[in-house]
Amino acid sequence: MVQRACGAAGFVPDVVAQCTDYASTLAIVRAGGGVALVPELALDADARDGIVIRHTVRPLRRYVSVQRSSGGDTTVAHLFIESLREAGLRVGAS
Repeated sequence: MVQRACGAAGFVPDVVAQCTDYASTLAIVRAGGGVALVPELALDADARDGIVIRHTVRPLRRYVSVQRSSGGDTTVAHLFIESLREAGLRVGAS
């Protein structure tokens, strides 16, 4: 995501570390260790303390695909898809 966003802005970032945990990523940023792209859903009130938040000029999109197996109970799959849809609507409204 970072490579794609920076490429769209016309530059290549100097990446010196990677972290897949948002809480750890924000702790590194809070300590002055760099900048990060973090989804809006990962930024609760506590996560925002001590950091400056900037939005990208153009929204970054991530597409999620769901495939379910045929047969069996589809209730869980429907609940999962509905949860994703609601989360997307919440973020899109902010």
